[in-house]
Amino acid sequence: MFHWSPAESSWLTNGFKSARSRHPVRSGSWAEPNWFDFLVKVMREEPVIIRGPMGFGLKKVARAVRGHGLITTDWEDSIVDGLGAMVGAWRCYEEAKADGTPVMALPLMEQIRRYNEVDCQVMQEAVEYFEATSESSPARGACRTWQESRRTVHSSWLAASTASPASRRSLAML
Repeated sequence: MFHWSPAESSWLTNGFKSARSRHPVRSGSWAEPNWFDFLVKVMREEPVIIRGPMGFGLKKVARAVRGHGLITTDWEDSIVDGLGAMVGAWRCYEEAKADGTPVMALPLMEQIRRYNEVDCQVMQEAVEYFEATSESSPARGACRTWQESRRTVHSSWLAASTASPASRRSLAML
């Protein structure tokens, strides 16, 4: 599973272990995720040099790469950012639980879904670009083929509409 930064694998691993401990019967068939930190293993270890970004955040790097015409996806103007998406999701789950509304019916949750979907699209485009342009890229072959990963990500997003809040948060930064 591609992700951006060591922090994500840490909290995703902790969430995965927590879910396993809460669901011991079902979790026996859950495969351990194959984490691949794109920021560390590609952007920093290669190293990749990009003119423009003033930092290593996904949004800063992706916007600089997009500015050079290497990827096409960008985030729309929104009230949601990374931290806002997490806090907003917690608020949406509380609201949905309190009034019985399906969480995905809440307008803020739809904005969060779109924001997180762009994160996934940006990662997909970045991985595809670096795989296509580098013979020795550590991204090449590090996980299942990107096509398989894309199917898994798509299936995860479809399943997320009925997932618990913890599961949904873990899908936020695939």
